[in-house]
Amino acid sequence: VREVRASRRRGKERQAERRAKPKLRVGVDIPAPAEIKAIVGKLQGKWRPVLLTAIFAGLRASELRGLRWPNVDIEKCEIHVRERADEYNVLGRPKSGSGERTIPVPPIVVNTLRAWKLQCPKSKLDLVFPSPVDAGIVGLQYIVRRGLWASQIAAEVYVEILDADGKVVGRYAHTRTPVSQFLPVALLKLLVHPMLVAFVGKMGQALGVEISDFEISVLTLTAALPSASNVWALAERYGADHGRIARIILASTLLSFLTLSGAAWLLLDR
Repeated sequence: VREVRASRRRGKERQAERRAKPKLRVGVDIPAPAEIKAIVGKLQGKWRPVLLTAIFAGLRASELRGLRWPNVDIEKCEIHVRERADEYNVLGRPKSGSGERTIPVPPIVVNTLRAWKLQCPKSKLDLVFPSPVDAGIVGLQYIVRRGLWASQIAAEVYVEILDADGKVVGRYAHTRTPVSQFLPVALLKLLVHPMLVAFVGKMGQALGVEISDFEISVLTLTAALPSASNVWALAERYGADHGRIARIILASTLLSFLTLSGAAWLLLDR
């Protein structure tokens, strides 16, 4: 009885949450029909099959990322939703029984998918839209930033971007990462990180740890190196904001010509 009552309470809570969420507004939160038509007219390359499928099949992002070729029936012009990719890039069944469904798709999607199948990168999971990095499940941010936003720009579809205070910070959907969101992180990596390493090394010396000044200098210079480029691949793989990561890597690399040279001069030229 307790379990039944608890499940009812959880069900009521979920219903209340759904009612509290505002409905998406056409032309504000999502593109209007005329804007979608403009976007479709500008789709090209590998993003054409991805976004055409999303638009005409109405798939959720998780369903689109987890779509596999065995679930695409080109002859019957149908897509069978049987799996989804979660936020950890793991394939699984839809959250509810109603999530499993068969969706008829128009000829424009069928013909595009038929052509895409001939050039689609092979993957172990037989994904329709695999990641270009490792042929695994593609990250959501990669689709949004590289595909959707780029198509909106090409179609001149404007979307107002608001900050946390509700202030409009841009009109294009591809609004670039502000300098304030990546430059401080790069400076932390290049300045604060090596200073902390040097401080810990000196504290270790004071506490009797057998470590020489030269070894501390080497560790400090290693910490002063710019951010590694493989961080971007990991960010893309797990759906993080890899656009911001790329700018952090670029900024830290450029600034390291000054900071790393200065650190080497201070530590080694004695």
